[in-house]
Amino acid sequence: MAEQSSSTEEGRSTRLWSTQDPPPEFQGLLFGAAILIGFPALTLTVLDRPGSPATTGAVAVIVVSLLLSIWLVHRGRSMLSMTTMSVILALAAIALILAFVLAQDPITVMATSVPFGFGVAWMHPRWAPAAAGLGAIAVAAVVASLVHDSSVAPRDVVMMGVYFGAAVMGFAGSSLGWQMQQRLDQHHADQHELSLARERLRFATDLHDVQGHTLLAIKMKAELARRSLDRDPGRVLAELQDIEDLAAQAGDQTRELAQGYRGLTLAAELANLDQLLTAAGIQVRIDRGEQAPAAEQEELFATLVREATTNILRHADASRVRIELTSTSVVVRNDGGVGELEHDGPGGSGLLGLQRRFERAGGHVTWQQERDHFTVTGTLEEPS
Repeated sequence: MAEQSSSTEEGRSTRLWSTQDPPPEFQGLLFGAAILIGFPALTLTVLDRPGSPATTGAVAVIVVSLLLSIWLVHRGRSMLSMTTMSVILALAAIALILAFVLAQDPITVMATSVPFGFGVAWMHPRWAPAAAGLGAIAVAAVVASLVHDSSVAPRDVVMMGVYFGAAVMGFAGSSLGWQMQQRLDQHHADQHELSLARERLRFATDLHDVQGHTLLAIKMKAELARRSLDRDPGRVLAELQDIEDLAAQAGDQTRELAQGYRGLTLAAELANLDQLLTAAGIQVRIDRGEQAPAAEQEELFATLVREATTNILRHADASRVRIELTSTSVVVRNDGGVGELEHDGPGGSGLLGLQRRFERAGGHVTWQQERDHFTVTGTLEEPS
C-alpha cells in the first residue's frame, strides 16, 4: 500500500512541471506569439477578397479565435479544468471550420490554430488537441465542398495541414521550451540540495569516526575506574587521567575536523569539488601546473579548495568554476558572486580562519569580488 502511494506521489511530481503557469514575462511572449501567428493570416485573408461579406464573416471568426487564444494565455493552465479545455477546443474547431468555409483560403487555418497549440503544450495526452485540429481540417474540407458545390483542391488540404502544423509548433514550441527550462532548473536545484546533503553526510561520518572510538574508550576506562575504586585507588587516578586526556584529544580532533585539519589530500578534494559542483549543474575546469605542490603544502591547499567549494554551494549562484593549481598557489574563480559570507565562528572556520592558517605557514590568502566574479587565492612559499 505504501509503495503504491509512493508511486502515485512520484507520478504526480513528475507532471507538476507541465501544469505550472508561466511567469508574467513569459506570458507576454506567448501573447506576442499568438498575435504574430494570427495577425498576418488575418491580414492576408482581408487582402485576398476585400469587401466580400464572406471575408468579413471569416475575419470576425478569426478575431474571435485570436481573442480566445489570448484569454487562454491570460488564464493559464492551472485555472482551466479538462472539461473547460475540451469546450474551448470544440469552439476552436468550429471557428476553424467556419473561417475556411467562408473565406475558402487555407491561410485561415493558421489564424484559428493557436488554441490547439495551447492544448498541445498544456494538455495530456498531447496528441488529443492535435488530432482534434486535424479532424477539424478534414471536416472543414468536406463542409466547404458541400456548401460551394466544388471539391477542395488536394493542394489546399495539404496547405491547411502545413499552416496548422506551423501555428501549433510555433506556439506550443515556445510553451514547451519554457516548461523544459523549468524542469532543468528544478533538476539543478535538486542536485544542489543533494550535493549539500552529501557534504553533510561526509562531515557526519567523519565526526562519528572521531568521536565514536574516543567515547567508547572513555566508557571502558570509566567502568575500569569504578571497579578499581576500592581495590586500587592508584589505578583509579591513572584511569581518570587517561579519561581527561582522551576528552582533550576528542576536543582537538573535533576542532580540527571543523576547520578541515584532518588529513586532507588535495587530489581527493579536487575530485570531490568536481563531483559536487558538476552534480549541481556547474561547469568545472581544473588547470594543473607542471609541478605539483609539495606534500607538506597539499593539506593547506586542500583546505582552501574545500572551503571554496562550500562557499560556492551555499552562497553563490555559479554556473562556471575554474581552479588554477601551481606548486606554490591555488586559485578558485567562480561566477555568480558569493552572496553574504558568514563570519568566522569561535573555531575559526571560514576564509578568515583559513587566512590565519596560511599566515602561520608563511603564506597568505586573498579574496576579491569583481562584479559577478569571486576569486579566492592561496599562496605559499616554495619549500626549501
